Amino acid sequence: MPHRRLQTAESLLTAGLVCPACGYSLVGLRGPIIQCPECGTTCDINHIIKHARIDWFRNSQYQMLSRPPMVISAGGLICLLLAVAFGLNPVTGSLVSFIACITILIWTIMLAIIMIREGDVEILWLLILLHVVYVGFVVLVLGAMITFVIMAIRVVDAIGQNQTASAVVAAATAIAACGIGMGSLMALRALDRYVGRRCIRRDILRDHVEY
Repeated sequence: MPHRRLQTAESLLTAGLVCPACGYSLVGLRGPIIQCPECGTTCDINHIIKHARIDWFRNSQYQMLSRPPMVISAGGLICLLLAVAFGLNPVTGSLVSFIACITILIWTIMLAIIMIREGDVEILWLLILLHVVYVGFVVLVLGAMITFVIMAIRVVDAIGQNQTASAVVAAATAIAACGIGMGSLMALRALDRYVGRRCIRRDILRDHVEY
């Protein structure tokens, strides 16, 4: 006979889920609406998730979804660093191609496993967002950091050679790169937090699951 199981707050792996009135931990209590055992306050879990400071990155579903974008971003970064450091000679080219193929294979297998286990529209959307987060971090944040360092070096060189105009241009570029990097980091962090909270929400507010 099929039975039903309700996802509990224990799946959060965090103590961040507390009653907003008295601070009593709600971990382990079931349902989207919880009556605080300590003070009797009616707690809307969806509202708490939206506003509370919860370590979303400790959620098991978030960790599962973050692995494919982490793999593809790390693989792409390694290939880029190898190409820049050693050039695209036959040996380096073969190594880069091998790493790229292995990365894509692992990434594809991870995506297939996730879609088989949790395949729905929201999971696909969260996966896309996490790819934006990780690839955006590599391209925008790290790119901005590298640009800032290069421009800072050029500023020092230009000042040493009394090239005021070049120093001003390099300094302006460095400041712009710093602004882009910080802005991108904050935006990607907010997007990452959104995905994490959606994963937590799926865990707690999921309806009874039949087996």
